[in-house]
Amino acid sequence: MDSSAIKEIANQLGVGADYLLNHLSEFAPKWAAMQVAKSGVICVFLAVALAVAIRMLMWAIRSKDDSDTDYCHDVTCCYSDDSIFAIITCGIIVLILFIALACNATDLVTHIASPEAAMLNDMLEAMQQ
Repeated sequence: MDSSAIKEIANQLGVGADYLLNHLSEFAPKWAAMQVAKSGVICVFLAVALAVAIRMLMWAIRSKDDSDTDYCHDVTCCYSDDSIFAIITCGIIVLILFIALACNATDLVTHIASPEAAMLNDMLEAMQQ
């Protein structure tokens, strides 16, 4: 990102461009550290919730209705209606948690890889809202 783009962003934010350019190297690591901590906590929470949801999904898959299991040729006849509902519900929860974890991990990696660019991206996102 060149200095003219940074000056334009700073002008739109109402901040002096020279001040922002001179102090960006001071602000960006602190901003990135704060965002990494925030995203890290969220990622840990989502990872634990995902592990619990996967464990529940595996339990729901393994809990078959034991009546007539010798004569089951179709997969669905071995599961009760409650088990199928639990499998579908847990599967949807696992998928949602995985997507949320992937989005938050992307934010985490962005702030670690390039603190200055991530800080400017956060500023632009704040301006759009």
